[in-house]
Amino acid sequence: MRSRAHLRVVPDLPEVQVRPLPAKWDGKPVTWGEWSSDLTTFVHHAPPEEWACQKCGGLHGHDAARGVIKGHSLTPRKLYAMRCRACGHDTVTEWDHSNEWRTWDLDESDYAPDGSWETGQGVLL
Repeated sequence: MRSRAHLRVVPDLPEVQVRPLPAKWDGKPVTWGEWSSDLTTFVHHAPPEEWACQKCGGLHGHDAARGVIKGHSLTPRKLYAMRCRACGHDTVTEWDHSNEWRTWDLDESDYAPDGSWETGQGVLL
């Protein structure tokens, strides 16, 4: 016998603390772009543990913002921030000088006026 689908109530997501991203990265000012929805099909191809929030385990997706650090080189450093829609946790990814993607799991110290520093900053994922 075929069963009928039942509607179920899904609770609203909690209010996420809105805070600015780190003003500086390794002592250099960052210009952050606007937040946008991260529209990707990655979630349909990867297991949940690869795209779930590292802090809350939420599978609600995230919003993304791009940051630029202008310095002495001709090519500015580019940062990619992702904020969990469920808990507001931030991660930042950068293509570093050794040609590898590096992702940082930010903590409260990264939002201080001095910004985020690699030494003593959040956990490197």
